[in-house]
Amino acid sequence: MFMSGSQTEGDITEEEVQELLLDIARETFPDETELMITSTKSETVGWDSLGNLNLIMAVEDEFNVEFSEKELENSESIEFLYNTIIQKIYD
Repeated sequence: MFMSGSQTEGDITEEEVQELLLDIARETFPDETELMITSTKSETVGWDSLGNLNLIMAVEDEFNVEFSEKELENSESIEFLYNTIIQKIYD
């Protein structure tokens, strides 16, 4: 279960960010059986342009962040999203 954008800097650990991100990805791509932090767009069932949009919207809502157009274009892996989220909430 997600926390609906309730997390702010200092309220969440990097480990919790990773777990929440993976939970969001698993909900967004339910047909994918093995999602990990290293999972990529090209190897994930359902991670097409619509899936990417759904994933990004859920991540933005959950972590109360906004991705730039360049970041959207570069969102090719769970790890990229994780690193971007960490940058946004801790920098």
